Amino acid sequence: MSVEPAAFVQGEIFREYIGAKPSPKLRKFPVEIINPKISEFHFILAFATDDYDPTTGRGKGNFRPSWNVSDFSAVKIKEMKAQYRNVKVVISIGGRGTKYPFNPEDKLQWIHNAKKSLKEILEVDYKDDCGCVTKTVIDGVDINYEHIESDGFVECIGEIIEYLKRKGMMVSIAPSDSTDPANPVLTNYKNLYKDNKEHIDWVDYQFYDQTVSTTHAFVNLYRSLSDFFSVKKLLAGYSTDPEDAGKISQKVFFEGCEILLRSDSLPGIFVWDANDSKVLEEPYYVEIKAQQLLTKSED
Repeated sequence: MSVEPAAFVQGEIFREYIGAKPSPKLRKFPVEIINPKISEFHFILAFATDDYDPTTGRGKGNFRPSWNVSDFSAVKIKEMKAQYRNVKVVISIGGRGTKYPFNPEDKLQWIHNAKKSLKEILEVDYKDDCGCVTKTVIDGVDINYEHIESDGFVECIGEIIEYLKRKGMMVSIAPSDSTDPANPVLTNYKNLYKDNKEHIDWVDYQFYDQTVSTTHAFVNLYRSLSDFFSVKKLLAGYSTDPEDAGKISQKVFFEGCEILLRSDSLPGIFVWDANDSKVLEEPYYVEIKAQQLLTKSED
């Protein structure tokens, strides 16, 4: 597959997952890491998790925020956006690990419940009283399942993506690769993207979920993925979670990003996650460094 013609992009977007972990705890958005020179800064609230049948372990499509809604409330989001005009806020559905798989009990019921529960999160938990068309302070929804245990992923998530786009939402997907043949997660995401590419705004690829030991390997992997997902949409992801340590180093990641930025081949970077970055020896170093690279600045 050939690269899109004239597919040159400028680094313009930075995304930060937040709220997914009870410890280290965050009680507010770390606004001090927002670089005003970045075109778009997205906080991604993770996760709105599915409701699973305790007997079968299969999902019902009833999504509920696992983050503390009072810590990251609609009022606080509106206040933050008023002060930082480049900020948007997204919610992520799914979850990391085998505890939160895509595994619907009944596909049609799952789709119905998912639409209903997401509407409640967007328009009740995060209602915007401004009278705007979207009725919510949330700007988009991220699809982030690491385990897919049944068929219907493309069908069910495709329906949800179309529903969200009709509501004016930005949509992103967060593919990863798996060495487990029973969990063909990347294949499922590729099929989802192929059928819905016009409705998917960003692709947050989890480079930290597989071993990438050299800068050359990272750049080659990114370019191979961008041939499929589009260099205009593919974001490079790095993790500060200790559980992901050792798969791709900061050195390899940043050197690779610099190479891609010099060739106008990287639209943005995302980091998993703010909770762990807060307690680094140099808090939020990765987030700050990534935005400096994207804006070609030292502040």
